[in-house]
Parts: sequence; C-alpha cells; structure tokens
Amino acid sequence: MGVIWDMHGAPGDQNAENISDSDGEARLWTEKDKYWPQCIDLWMKFVRRYAGRDIIVGYDLLNEPLLRRYDGIDTAPLRELYVKLTDEIRKVDKVGIVFVEGDDWAQNFEMLEPLDWDPHLVIAFHCYPPTASIDEKMTGWEKLRQQYNIPLWHGETGEVKPPYDHNRKSTAFLEANNIGWSWWTHKKFSRKSQPWFCARTPGFDKILEYWKGNGEKPSREDPKRWLFEQARKTRSDQCEFLPEMVNSLKGLEAVDDRNARKPATTLRGDD
Repeated sequence: MGVIWDMHGAPGDQNAENISDSDGEARLWTEKDKYWPQCIDLWMKFVRRYAGRDIIVGYDLLNEPLLRRYDGIDTAPLRELYVKLTDEIRKVDKVGIVFVEGDDWAQNFEMLEPLDWDPHLVIAFHCYPPTASIDEKMTGWEKLRQQYNIPLWHGETGEVKPPYDHNRKSTAFLEANNIGWSWWTHKKFSRKSQPWFCARTPGFDKILEYWKGNGEKPSREDPKRWLFEQARKTRSDQCEFLPEMVNSLKGLEAVDDRNARKPATTLRGDD
C-alpha cells in the first residue's frame, strides 16, 4: 500500500465549502499573506517527517480548490501557490510525486499551464460519477497529458450504488487508457456506495434533528455519549462489508463472501 498525502483542509481553506471546514470564505485566496505561509509550513512538517519512506508516493497539494466561483478572486494564484509549495518540498524530497488539482472541483486545469515547473507532476482530476468514456472533459485532460508528457490520476470518484455496473465500466476504461484511480470512500453513513455500510445510531439522528431545528435540545451529557456510541459503530466489525462493491472495481483482487462481516448487535462497555 502506498500513501498519498492530501491537503483536504488547508489553513484559511482552499474553498468556501463544508468539505474544507470553511467558515464560508476561502481565506487561502482572500488573505494569502496570512495563510500561504501557514499552508507551506504545514506541508513541510509532513514532508520533513515522511520524506524518503518507501510507503510515501507523494503529495496532493490541495483538495478541490475553488477560486473562480467567488467574486473578486482570480485563478492565477493557484499555480503560483503550487510552484511555491513544490519548490519548498524539493528542498527536502527530490523525487516524491506532486499531485496537482485544478480549479472547480479539480476539473479545470487551464490556470495551471504551463504544467512544466517540476519533472514529477501528476494531473489529479476528480469526477462524479466515475469517468468511463472519452467525453469532453476527458478529452481535455488527455490533451494535457500528451502535451506535457504527464500522468493522469482519477484521484477521487465513486458514490455508485448497487448493482455497481458503472464501477466496472469505469475502472475497465481507466485501466485500458493507463489512468490511475482512487475510489472515495471506504466508509460512509447509511450508503452502499463503498466497501463498508455504517448504520447511524438513534442518538446521532437526535443530534442531527436538533441541529436542523426539528428536535429538542439534548442535555449536556447525552451528545457525548451518543457521539462516542456512533464512533464505535464505525469500527469494521460493527459495519456491514459489501464484497460486491469491492468486486466491481476492476484491478482489485476478488473478495470472497467468507471475508464479509455482519454487523454486531451489541458492544461491550470497554470497547
């Protein structure tokens, strides 16, 4: 197994959406003098600690940056920050792969051209549902691959429900076209679009209903107990394993039903 570090929540936030724990403003772009140094410093803490380890594949500099969607924000700083980050990383790690995601949910790479500032770059695009044909977007990414002699990586995709036919079509297409891929994610509440199905607990639902304004305010003690109960329920032996979902990803070894685990009905108090 190889590890690719992915900055999902950069200091200041690379987008103004909940996926980066933003407060509603992409401050990495609106307050760059404050947050760019913090972003670089955070990345270098990882690089200095893990550079040179065989298990480390490389560094995905920013997950799904968004710039052009917001008024008054130019897209040019995305390439500028990537170059700065790469330069700093190369002071410590000369060969680790640098994965770069484009603007607009890692789909638009125009502002990153020319993609020539490092010999170990990879274009990391995201797409939902999984890319499975030479469509308009795929044609654009393929053009960049050929122009700069740079690999493509379908770095985030998935969310396909049973019977998973699109998974089979997509992974067969990607492998036939020499495009790496990674599925999102291995565990998520109440969905069968990943290898493990995690059930929500009644206590967790009560918290959600209160946040939505539809339920009573819980006591100070109950939410802590409910959240720890939900956390324990995300353990693999508390989830339902879905072998057919894994089998739908061409290129992975087939998963036998004997490996499947059924949800447990009880938890010991010391678990």
